[in-house]
Amino acid sequence: MSEVRITRRKRAVEDPSPIPSWLDDPEEVGPCPCGNPPDDTCMLIEGDAPLSRWFHMACLDFLEKEMDEEEIEEKRAWERHVKRMQEGEDDDE
Repeated sequence: MSEVRITRRKRAVEDPSPIPSWLDDPEEVGPCPCGNPPDDTCMLIEGDAPLSRWFHMACLDFLEKEMDEEEIEEKRAWERHVKRMQEGEDDDE
């Protein structure tokens, strides 16, 4: 009978892909998938799971194909609000 020897390779890095804290803690808000920090055009999106994250309006456009009509209307209302706020800021300058 032959002998089988199992050996494990050592990892060069202890934890190559740590879990972000926002993914592990539903109270913490996740960043926009683009990686840029939140700004005045960001919208807080809550998913089916108890997780939420920021999305820039431009980044949110790619998700519109997966939204239902109510979600699309909410997004468009937020876009109108942001546009009004930006126009109001322009008048103050």
